[in-house]
Amino acid sequence: MVFDYIDGSAGIGWGEDLNLAAIANVRLRQRVLVDVANRDLSVTVFGKKCLAPFGVSPMAMCNLAAPNTDRALARLSAKYKTPLGISTIASSTLEQYIEWSEGQAWFQLYFSGDGTQTFKLLERAKRADYRCLVLTLDVPEVAHRPLDQRNGFTIPFRVGPRQLRSEEHTSELQSHSFISYAVFCLKKK
Repeated sequence: MVFDYIDGSAGIGWGEDLNLAAIANVRLRQRVLVDVANRDLSVTVFGKKCLAPFGVSPMAMCNLAAPNTDRALARLSAKYKTPLGISTIASSTLEQYIEWSEGQAWFQLYFSGDGTQTFKLLERAKRADYRCLVLTLDVPEVAHRPLDQRNGFTIPFRVGPRQLRSEEHTSELQSHSFISYAVFCLKKK
């Protein structure tokens, strides 16, 4: 179930196919016969120097992948001074992320419903001293994700019998790993 959520895509996967094709077409430009004694990958983004030319994309409920994934990504973001995208439905609080990332966190906000909860989240991000807002407006409703529906995956995430069962395509190791993780989550409460 967790594998399907992380690996899966919306609908029949057209968006995923387009993204994979775009990535496959990226080419790095080789430079030869240039001085490489002092290499520097840093870039400036919104007036802040980043030590690497990339950041961490927002990931909803990233702790499903492994316990404390959010904390590890935030610490790496702080170490390399790179942006850390924080999903509206992140695994930890906005306040924790901004602290762990030492101010590198960017909040990805999904506008939903009548805006009441959205504006409350925006105020929390402002009080936590977020300096960058990534406003996502292209998701007027939750995407159709067939694998999530088949697995009984819901938000907020709740561990139940449908999530703990073993499917034909799930190896014994994957089932064991998920059950161990589910027990870990339940012990935290």
